[in-house]
Amino acid sequence: MKNNNEAHDIEQTFIGKICSERMNVNIYLTNGVRLEGRITKFDKDALILSNDLRVTLVNQHAIASININQT
Repeated sequence: MKNNNEAHDIEQTFIGKICSERMNVNIYLTNGVRLEGRITKFDKDALILSNDLRVTLVNQHAIASININQT
């Protein structure tokens, strides 16, 4: 079983790859809301999601899942 530090490292590595490769993603929040865009910046607590309409600051604790948009 992974400890919290290992899980955090996996999360940050995954988000870092998405950010550096400028991938389009769908982010699902714990309340069921779906957000679309590109992660432009992130740290251990939050990320910036940008699309053509808006820039959104998302608290990482509110994220249920991040899916890479393959289209």
